[in-house]
This record gives sequence, structure tokens and C-alpha cells, in this order.
Amino acid sequence: MTTQQKRLASELAIATVPVFVDDAKRTNRFPMTRCIYFAFANTDVAPNWNLNAVIPFLLLTLEGVVIRPINHEHFVSPTDFDILFDEIEKVADLEVHNGDIWVPNSLFDVTKSTVERGAVYRLSFDLFRLCYRFRSYSVAQDEFIRQCITLGDSDSPALINSPDETEALRLWNKEQIRQSQTNYQDQFSAKEILPKKRRLTP
Repeated sequence: MTTQQKRLASELAIATVPVFVDDAKRTNRFPMTRCIYFAFANTDVAPNWNLNAVIPFLLLTLEGVVIRPINHEHFVSPTDFDILFDEIEKVADLEVHNGDIWVPNSLFDVTKSTVERGAVYRLSFDLFRLCYRFRSYSVAQDEFIRQCITLGDSDSPALINSPDETEALRLWNKEQIRQSQTNYQDQFSAKEILPKKRRLTP
């Protein structure tokens, strides 16, 4: 393992995953909050990817989960999202998309924060992995909740509120909406200035 690989492995071992709240279920049968995370995946078979080993293979699927921006530990401004996503999509056949997981409501109660749609939280690697397994139907609900409760402690909680990233995401979403509206208006205006077809009379 190279020095760079060791550094990345060490970084991932303590990594947290940013997620944002989408919807909270308050029923006794399913006391869960749906959270969204950013990910990227290849859109085609990738013949040029390789491992640092002599293994002949053809990569069919590659998917990664976003854990932080390029130059910071956390997302501190809307441009952090843009820069990271632009860098990802510079790689041929990679596209950014959203994934979702379920997180037990009880974990949010410990943070003593108001769980609102769009609020950003950071999950420990172990918690995210467990939530991902539950989302993939690899663990039963009761066992999932039981294991989640055992993760983290007061010094190193498995889930923490991230208000600065919440604000950065809010501003980024606001800009995305503004750009979409501008693009729609530009397309509509372009249609309006096209010469109208003459109505043919018999």
C-alpha cells in the first residue's frame, strides 16, 4: 500500500457522511427519518479503470458517496458543491445523483436540534454503513434500531447536527432554483422570437 493509499484509508476510517433531512415518519411502526446523500456513479461500462494489482477485469458499476468538498473538511459555501460536482463530472461517464437512507428518529432526539427538512447532519461511517444496509433490506428493522443505539458516545456521537452546512446547502439549492427558472425563461423567450409559420389558406 502506497503512502497516499494509507493516508486515504486513515481518512476514511474517521470519515463522516453529510446527509440532509427529507421526510420524518412519526408512526410507532416506522419511527424513521429519510435522509438524502450525494453520490456519483458511472453511466457506462468502464474499460479503462484498473486496480493496483494484476487482475484482469471489466468494471461494470462504480458508485461513490460524497463525504466532503475538495479543499475543506465541510461544505462552507454553495461554491463548494459546484466545484466538487464539476470535478466529478469531468471524469468520463461519471454523474452526480442522490441516494437515500433511513435513520431512526431516536438518534435525532439526542442532538436536541429541530429536525427540519433540508437540515444537514453528519453520520459516522459505521452509522451510515448500517443505514445503507437497512435501506438495502440486509438487516431487520428491530435489529437495525438496536444496533444504531449502540453506536457512538458523548465524546464521539454517531450523528451530529451541521448548521453551517445546512446554510451552505440552503443557499446552493436556492441558486439551483434560480438558474432553473432563468434557463426556462430563456428557452421560453427563444420560442417567442421564432418567426411564426404563415397559415396557409386554401
